[in-house]
Amino acid sequence: MKRLFNILFIIITTFLLLEIVIRICGVTPFEAKLFNIQSTPKFCMIPNSSYGFGLNPGEFQVTMNHKINYTCTHNSDSLRILSYSEPTGFQKTIDIHGCSFTYGMSVDDSLAFPFLLQKSFPNYRFRNYSVPGFGNVQALIRLKNQIKNNDLPDIIMVSYADFHDERNALNTNYRKSLYHGFLNANEEVKPLFDESQMPYYDSKKGIQYRNWNEMYKNWFGRDYSAAVNSLQDAFEKMRNASNDEKVITHQILLEINELCKENEIDFFVVTITKNENTELTKQFCEQQNIKVIDVGLELPSEKYSNLPYDIHPNEVAHLFFAERILEKMGN
Repeated sequence: MKRLFNILFIIITTFLLLEIVIRICGVTPFEAKLFNIQSTPKFCMIPNSSYGFGLNPGEFQVTMNHKINYTCTHNSDSLRILSYSEPTGFQKTIDIHGCSFTYGMSVDDSLAFPFLLQKSFPNYRFRNYSVPGFGNVQALIRLKNQIKNNDLPDIIMVSYADFHDERNALNTNYRKSLYHGFLNANEEVKPLFDESQMPYYDSKKGIQYRNWNEMYKNWFGRDYSAAVNSLQDAFEKMRNASNDEKVITHQILLEINELCKENEIDFFVVTITKNENTELTKQFCEQQNIKVIDVGLELPSEKYSNLPYDIHPNEVAHLFFAERILEKMGN
């Protein structure tokens, strides 16, 4: 018993000393970054068993972080509207895929760049399949479903942002963001996602799913101990380092490209961020003869984002995206 007591004493003392040293170095116990989103009526976003997230049909007044207000309207197909009237006699169908940046989170329906594109091309039918929280894997799943259902577009535009890499792989960092960010942004939304799942892409197995209730867990004591918080962060960084997220993104884009070739669909990757990571994907696409439309901005920024309250592109950025895409399409 005395030996056991000595071992426990050494362990506890070592941990306390480690806690003190780590706190002196500026590390604190875990504290979730607060993000708040409320909509009237409730639940503008809902779970989707195939894509992770879905859009609830209806018109919603949304408030983000108590400061940013906008209106979003989702049609009966759970897509954000791109026009106040349905296009008729259209020549081509163009599908746009992306995340909240392409969806237009934080701006009204008519200010999001897919809406502006539809306005500029009334003879085309645009469909905006972008949903907040998506990466590029959802575009691949959607295309496979469209092939099965014989609902193919003439053109597919897949928006790419640098943070899509971690979403495509559903790495620990993104799972933490989903758990502590999205699910804690509105307590009422948690029960809706208990039985749902989130897709990701495995470099060996292809499309996989993880249940929302298994998304992420804090280690015991992380909320109170800087040492536990530091150890979990280090462990998660090691796990993420072993997962080549960039390769996964490129595999997804290659698979989409092959499916588009097989089904005679024009495929474009639209790069909407501007940094070294985005440049790597742009170069990869060019090497693989995948068409690229570069509209990238350095985001977030004072000019193109809703800082300090939100990092999403503002109406100035969406107008820039639309003008650059229109310029490329005109060529």
